[in-house]
Amino acid sequence: MVTVYSKPECVQCNSTKNVLKKLGIPYVEVDVSVDADAYNTLIEAGFVGVPVVKTDDDTWVGFRPDRIKALLGSSPDSQQPAATPPGASSHHMAEQSLQQPVAC
Repeated sequence: MVTVYSKPECVQCNSTKNVLKKLGIPYVEVDVSVDADAYNTLIEAGFVGVPVVKTDDDTWVGFRPDRIKALLGSSPDSQQPAATPPGASSHHMAEQSLQQPVAC
């Protein structure tokens, strides 16, 4: 399953969802501007930007058409290693409200 954590009016989020749709890859969208639990999960994991794309075997941040296309032919041998969350401080982001969600 592919989950796209996004927020409205995020160009990279929209691009990610458009490529997934174009390639016929099903996904679930989670809007972190209204889903407090999802927002907090991303912050706790160290992510400070969206989109965050999570698959069964991988997680990445940003518009990554190369990784999206790799989902079409994914096999255990072709998977890239899971992303390490960015080293940015989650303390600063945790203080932000849902009105100021994860940066795009």
